[in-house]
Amino acid sequence: MTSLLLATIWWHATKHKYLDENLHPFFIKGIMANLMSIPIVFTISILISFVNLGIAQYFWLVIVPLTIAIRRRYKH
Repeated sequence: MTSLLLATIWWHATKHKYLDENLHPFFIKGIMANLMSIPIVFTISILISFVNLGIAQYFWLVIVPLTIAIRRRYKH
């Protein structure tokens, strides 16, 4: 929930131009992708838990490689 609220604040700040003008666009997109990745992983984990609870618990480990991939993708 915290990550989702931070993503909402970040989205609001980008929409209303409250951020520093010198921030690189990839940095802005990378922060948003990183903040949204955690709620997405947990939502998918909840859906998986209806099928298999064990797999759903281990699915949380996807957060680590996903965070690494996002940082590499949005490196400026």
